[in-house]
Amino acid sequence: MSRRGRSPKGSSPALVLLQRMADANANRAREGLRVAEDLARLGLPSGGNAPVFRRLRRAVTQACRAWDALGFRPFSSRDAAGDPTGGARSERARILQRTSPAALAPANHRRAQEALRVLEEVDRALGGTGRAFR
Repeated sequence: MSRRGRSPKGSSPALVLLQRMADANANRAREGLRVAEDLARLGLPSGGNAPVFRRLRRAVTQACRAWDALGFRPFSSRDAAGDPTGGARSERARILQRTSPAALAPANHRRAQEALRVLEEVDRALGGTGRAFR
């Protein structure tokens, strides 16, 4: 990740928002990739893709760790108890409708893609290129 000389400082509301967005979406991306990895490894005919999903999941973790050098630590802003959960109920309802492994695969691929897109934008807001999340 190339930086243009900017680094997060302090705990401004904008920085806290970016950290919370990064924390939630890093978890979301890793979870989606983990489900895809497990489906590939344990049951779907595309089992050969499991190592690809594992590498992607680990790459997300490494890219997020690179933010530490900037003093940007998404986990430090986590506020699970204070998070609004309005969308969580509808998300749980959608999850309950997934009744087969074949339905889980595309849902988790989309979940990971969407989360990676948010992480790309957070990285750009921090002065990076976003390339590590593409």
